[in-house]
Amino acid sequence: SPDVSIIKAAICYDRPHEIMDMVYVLERELGDVFSFMPSGNTWIDVTPRGISKATGLEALLGYYGIDRADVVAFGDSMNDYEIIRFVGIGCAMANGRPALKAVANRVIGYNYDQAVQGEMRKLLESLG
Repeated sequence: SPDVSIIKAAICYDRPHEIMDMVYVLERELGDVFSFMPSGNTWIDVTPRGISKATGLEALLGYYGIDRADVVAFGDSMNDYEIIRFVGIGCAMANGRPALKAVANRVIGYNYDQAVQGEMRKLLESLG
């Protein structure tokens, strides 16, 4: 049989007000093997312990020789926490989780107002 590596799975948990409780329970029971990160109000990202968006980006930046200080990342949920902390400029969405906004370098507008596109346009115009 082929060797299969799973780097991420997702759990749909349709009780939005209980999602943090479920993450806590999963971490307590299986946290020695997996990390559990809420993504929005109904999803929980599951990765092997030590794997995150930040570790993936770190590998990619190493391959291309890019310094993380030269990277901007955007996020709105706790599955973005590590990547927001990892990059040079971490931007949290205005509708993002309070803990994410607390560690971000900047808080920008809302997802539904296309704030990421606006920030990227400003960045590209400043380079040109």
